[in-house]
Amino acid sequence: MESEGEIDQRPPRKRTKVVMDQFVNEIRKLIDYLPNDLPEPVPSGYNFGDLTEEELDDYGPEEGTCVSRRMETELGYLNPESRHHLQFKERGAGAVAAIDFLEKYYRKHPSHPLIQNWITGLLEHLKKVSTVELDDSDTNDTGIKVCSCRLAPLTIYSPS
Repeated sequence: MESEGEIDQRPPRKRTKVVMDQFVNEIRKLIDYLPNDLPEPVPSGYNFGDLTEEELDDYGPEEGTCVSRRMETELGYLNPESRHHLQFKERGAGAVAAIDFLEKYYRKHPSHPLIQNWITGLLEHLKKVSTVELDDSDTNDTGIKVCSCRLAPLTIYSPS
């Protein structure tokens, strides 16, 4: 127990692999249902290729830190209070590439807290902006429920 005025120095709670795998699967279900108002450019404007040596030199050597930095650069910060908070600027292959990128490094570093935070944060964000809802009932094989009455909030991106 900490005394008054002391900062809790414990590391962030790590989630179990089973829970994180479930979150990744839910993200994969929701990513295809970003609002239709978002553009679907070909090619994508996102950069979710492999981490570069330069990134590892600048933000590493831990790949998890570099993954977090790349996600922030491409999608914004997880903190909703941030001026540049998490938002998808496009849908389609580029958005899917973000999930592929994150999952690739999650599989390499399943207990890295920054990667786990991104998985949790992306899932929370997609639940808010997706045009469908997750449905884990036994009668629904797709795992999603189309909600025609639901309007997804949309943040319009305008480059500065």
